[in-house]
Amino acid sequence: MYSSDFRPTCLLDMLKHRSDLLARVRAFFSERGFWEVDTPTLSHDTVVDRYLDPIEIPGHLACDRSPPGTRLFLQTSPEFAMKRILAAGAEKIFQIAHAFRRNEIGDQHNIEFQMLEWYEVGVDYVVARKFLGEFLQVFFHARTVRERSYGEIFEQRLNVNPFAASFEELQNVALRLSKTKGSELEGLNLGNEGTSDRDEILNWLMAFEIQPALGREGFIDLVFDWPCSQSALAKTRTDSALRIELAERYEAFVDGEELANGYHELLDSSELHVRNKRNNALRVTDGNKSLPTESRLLAAMESGLPQCCGVALGIDRLLMKITGVDSIRDVMAFPFPQA
Repeated sequence: MYSSDFRPTCLLDMLKHRSDLLARVRAFFSERGFWEVDTPTLSHDTVVDRYLDPIEIPGHLACDRSPPGTRLFLQTSPEFAMKRILAAGAEKIFQIAHAFRRNEIGDQHNIEFQMLEWYEVGVDYVVARKFLGEFLQVFFHARTVRERSYGEIFEQRLNVNPFAASFEELQNVALRLSKTKGSELEGLNLGNEGTSDRDEILNWLMAFEIQPALGREGFIDLVFDWPCSQSALAKTRTDSALRIELAERYEAFVDGEELANGYHELLDSSELHVRNKRNNALRVTDGNKSLPTESRLLAAMESGLPQCCGVALGIDRLLMKITGVDSIRDVMAFPFPQA
């Protein structure tokens, strides 16, 4: 039985605010020579990520002519198709797309959401981070962009090196902090290595101890140089001074919330194939289905994906921060399950 309340969950003024925001986004990129592109929401390909679960549609439900066993996916991001456009010769592109992630429901999440994604060919990691900061200052002009590395913020906040610390050391930090966190520790297995892993603990520490303090006191925080295991499609480099492998990933935070995630993009198709297999193994360990490891993106990379940097930014969350509301329902017309 459908609810008799057909009205949007947000105010009409908020829908007007969203319209104005999208106009400003398009103007920003148009003024800087970017093309707006449009790519499929339903595709044979999907990002293979340990923590992102796409919505799968059997091929025969979409098309009677689909061969038996065909798997189709609503995209978690327009990334794969946009990179195929880069491989064909485009240099500066952006897209405002609808993306889908299974089971993501809450004050900050909705199964279907609006994503801004952009790519630029030929820019380096440092220039790309600066560009993201410039974009965000259009909407938070009174704030200062502050860049810090992933390792730096862990050492400043928790007095632990996330790359050099042993599993037991990270485990002890989490156990110590859990005494003040109570039920928030639920879902984190702090048993022996193998039943939980470094990323599980690092993600918990980031979510509950570090992220809430980021992007406050007049700052936009850009956090760069993440663990390789948390950066599926980012280039990596060896830091000779620290003697560790780092992923050239960067994230932006405002008022304790992540707004954007960027990569100096991986170009090596063979490395992507290796990472896909590794992520699938982790997905199965976590109790999730494996995803296709072959894709048209791999073919595009083999043909020659140029050096580029890309960013994905949540429009809904950006609008929440600009307007000061606490729930994604207050910026969407028809969130799940009202859709």
